[in-house]
Amino acid sequence: MKPCPVSALGKRPRAPEFNQVDVEATCIEVFQEHSAQQRQRIQSELDDLKNEMMNDLRKEMKKNLQKEMKKNLQKEMKRLKEGLKEYSSWRINELDPANTYSRTEVDDLIAQAESESRDLMDIKVDDGILRAKGDMEEHIKQELQNAEEQVLRRLGSARWVLDDESV
Repeated sequence: MKPCPVSALGKRPRAPEFNQVDVEATCIEVFQEHSAQQRQRIQSELDDLKNEMMNDLRKEMKKNLQKEMKKNLQKEMKRLKEGLKEYSSWRINELDPANTYSRTEVDDLIAQAESESRDLMDIKVDDGILRAKGDMEEHIKQELQNAEEQVLRRLGSARWVLDDESV
């Protein structure tokens, strides 16, 4: 093996010149690039989180809206049936206070009352549906606004991470 000529002379190889300004500038550039990447990654994660939260909120609100509308419609139908029964009783009593009708006559009177009140019931059901729909739309808008404000507050509280990295 052939010895290195520098080591053969007993001298150390010369170290390259050290420039402190270049090292500091390079460190600053590397830190800024890293901070920008981190900031972009965090912002992307926050955006993804916001989108996911909004989608989950929309799904849950839609499900709740459907449940509430179904419940309201069931209540309205029950109330209308009760009203129909009361109307039938009133109609029977109005026609004959002694209430001496046979069962078939009572059934005929009930059928007549039902046909007379069917239009009224349809109108009330339609009004109830429209009212419930309007209430639910307002509720959804309010919940979406609340969720958006909450997400923005969370983003604002997470912004300190971005601000600290840029320093």
